[in-house]
Amino acid sequence: MKERPIPFTAPEVRALLAGTKTQTRRVVDPRSFAGKWLDAYACENVVGAREFVADPENYPPFVAGMRLWVRETWASDVPGCPGGLSYRADHLDPRGDGPANPMRWRSSTQMPRSASRITLEVTNVRVERLQDISEEDARAEGLRGTESQWGVETCAVDEFQRLWDSINGKPGKRWEDNPWVWVVGFRRLYG
Repeated sequence: MKERPIPFTAPEVRALLAGTKTQTRRVVDPRSFAGKWLDAYACENVVGAREFVADPENYPPFVAGMRLWVRETWASDVPGCPGGLSYRADHLDPRGDGPANPMRWRSSTQMPRSASRITLEVTNVRVERLQDISEEDARAEGLRGTESQWGVETCAVDEFQRLWDSINGKPGKRWEDNPWVWVVGFRRLYG
């Protein structure tokens, strides 16, 4: 079974652990796929889409059955933590457990497979434009919408838009750019 790493932010990891995040979106690299192929792919499920791919190097980066191990911000050599590992998503104080025990957080890109605590299995994949996200899909991204004390409600899509732009601020990847994205559904195997 092929495995690959996938990075998530601390709020996303909290949603994974709570069981509310069962979907993620990743920008399609436009250099990898011809627009004609993308249009055809957008109409098909990944299981039947390989017929649209002329070059085996251009297979979709995610396929049903693939396992993804989650990379997240972490710290090692932490006394009192199992295996000496601690995870940023478990702490509300960005310094760690407080000033008496500050942790040196390491980037998710530095996380080895052995430090990952969450493994996901891809259940489905499709391609769509970012702004085509539905309210139901925004909820599958782990967002719920909020209600203020005055009864004003924000929808999960609005929250998703703010989260997306906080993570993907580069031109071509922003909400306003409406890029093609891989919509990856998954289930948590362990972690």
